Amino acid sequence: MDPVGRREIRDVLRQLAAEGHTIFLNSHLLQEIELICTQVAILNKGRLLRTGTVQELTKAIKGAPLQLQLFGDRTAIEQVMAPWPAATLREAAPGACEIEVPITDQQEADRLVDGLRERGISIFRMARRERTLEEVFMTIVGEASR
Repeated sequence: MDPVGRREIRDVLRQLAAEGHTIFLNSHLLQEIELICTQVAILNKGRLLRTGTVQELTKAIKGAPLQLQLFGDRTAIEQVMAPWPAATLREAAPGACEIEVPITDQQEADRLVDGLRERGISIFRMARRERTLEEVFMTIVGEASR
């Protein structure tokens, strides 16, 4: 469906919900589910794994990624990132890069920031990135498969 059609469908569904109707929506398009639904049920292979609002499901997953914009030596930045193998680094401009590190608690965040500052890396911006419903789905399904 094209973007205009998707928006029209979302508007109709929101209007029906505002009128008090309950709507069951089954979709693999989790970005759309995030925009439309007030409650989400995650199913896998016919089993109900988890239910809640998008916000509740997102907060239940530990390790929201920390995004940082940095200025400094790339090698030094990579050394600081070494304890987090899932971390990613992207060059943004000469001498500048953006990293995303899956941090699980405040102590880890402090360790990361301290390591960067000790190596003379300037932190231009730092923020937590909320997980998407797709990331939450993959985490929950992955946990259920273990």
